[in-house]
This record gives sequence, C-alpha cells and structure tokens, in this order.
Amino acid sequence: MAFLGHLWTALAIWHLSTGATPFGELRSLLPGVAQKALRERLTSLEQRGMKVREQPSRFQREVSYRLSDHEAAVISILDQLDLWARRER
Repeated sequence: MAFLGHLWTALAIWHLSTGATPFGELRSLLPGVAQKALRERLTSLEQRGMKVREQPSRFQREVSYRLSDHEAAVISILDQLDLWARRER
C-alpha cells in the first residue's frame, strides 16, 4: 500500500491500464506532475516489473509505456478504490 500510496503511482498505473501510452500523453493525463517525478515513478514501476518500456525502433524517439501482462490484480484493486470513492461523494 505504501508503494501505491506514493504520489502519482496509482494514477500512472490507472492511465497505463488502457494500453501503451507515450510519455508526453501520460504527462498530460497527470496535470501538475513534474517531468522528473513522472520519470521516477515510471522507473519505480519498471524496477518492480509492473511496467514495460516500448520503443518501436532505435531510430524512433517516441517511447511508450504499458503495464506488464501480470498486473490485472492491481487494476482490479484500483477499480474497487474508484468505485468506493465515487460512492463517498
């Protein structure tokens, strides 16, 4: 829970759950996040095996990120938190 509770982690995971997302798009989905903070969160996810970095070829500059295939359980937890938060409004 401490890991998911870290600023931007849960939201980054939430947005990555929709599929491969370029860094710039992910940053625009997280208003207020600093570029350095987002890079740190993505690195942390990668170190935990939760995120995959995709670069179509070494000649293309655009890098996308997606969740690894075994992260369905985390998405399920975030879905439940979202439902709970909506009920509490």
